[in-house]
Amino acid sequence: MITSRDRELLVVLAHRVKLLTVQQIARTWWADAAQPVAAARKRLRQLNDLQHVRIVSLMSHPELDLRAPVASWSPGEEPPNFGAVAYRLQARWTLSPRSIDAVLVSPKAASRFGGDAPRRPKEVEQTHDVHVGSVYLWYRVNAPADAAAWHSESWIRRSRPDAPGEKLPDAIIRSHLAKVVEFGGAYPKRRFEAFHNFCSDRGLPYDLW
Repeated sequence: MITSRDRELLVVLAHRVKLLTVQQIARTWWADAAQPVAAARKRLRQLNDLQHVRIVSLMSHPELDLRAPVASWSPGEEPPNFGAVAYRLQARWTLSPRSIDAVLVSPKAASRFGGDAPRRPKEVEQTHDVHVGSVYLWYRVNAPADAAAWHSESWIRRSRPDAPGEKLPDAIIRSHLAKVVEFGGAYPKRRFEAFHNFCSDRGLPYDLW
């Protein structure tokens, strides 16, 4: 039996993000449990047995404490200081990767909810995908209207058949004013400047995390 909590989680995994860690899921959907991680893990194993999710082991830098975008920009504003922002992005990676359990939606559940079942991320993508999940959950708590209007990279790709192979942002929030959301990882100055130009050329504001 799929509960309303299960359904919400599966829709998020099918439509919003590629994956979430067990810890992210526990603090979001099982925060009221006496032992959130244990409670979440128990239910996730049941959903795995029902072939609604896939639980995989990944290597990721420990989740950063993301409290606000590193840079935000809107058309008409002066460009940010690319070098200063790139330094902040690169200086935050101070710990070694560690093994974590992450959860992906299954093809069965993705089909049921009309979304996508992503492949297991490559090793170089795992830290990035964990933190895109963290960014989405920030909007879910702090800007729920934006979270409801969040469209993932896979959605953007499907809507852009004219741009095969083009580097697309992690997400776009399509509310009254479209806004790009990107997790900047450890972007060097040149890559951040290219991202800014991508958004500026299209008149799109952005939040860079």
